[in-house]
Amino acid sequence: MNIMQAQSKHVIEAYQLFCEHRNQAWSEKLFADSLLRPFSLVALQQTPDETMLGYLMLSHVLDEAEIEDICVNPNYRHTGIATQLLVTGIDKLTQAGIKRVHLEVRQSNFAAIALYKRHDFRHIATRTNYYQDEDGEPENALIFQLTVD
Repeated sequence: MNIMQAQSKHVIEAYQLFCEHRNQAWSEKLFADSLLRPFSLVALQQTPDETMLGYLMLSHVLDEAEIEDICVNPNYRHTGIATQLLVTGIDKLTQAGIKRVHLEVRQSNFAAIALYKRHDFRHIATRTNYYQDEDGEPENALIFQLTVD
């Protein structure tokens, strides 16, 4: 597997992955703008066609960053790809002087919550009814923060 900064040639495949696994997709332009930010990453299978395994979209302002989205191809989940993307992203942010990383996650996304907790993110707040589930029912967003020393 190769983890690298996202390039324009990765946008289409990453966007397809995004649309397949999100019930409220962003526009392709908004997605591309986020994926092509300096700290965003893609995980590619080291084959001639470089299959998209997953991506991590990060934004930052001054010394704070936000994880906008992390997604792994379902055929490759539970193989450590999300962990490798997250660790690599946090390392890059730390090297750039980022002091805090924030994210929002659905309260029902237990796998993501466990991932973030394993990497020292703390639940700091809740946004009530922030998301809608597949049936249109409201769902809370949990806000997590990682303080980098």
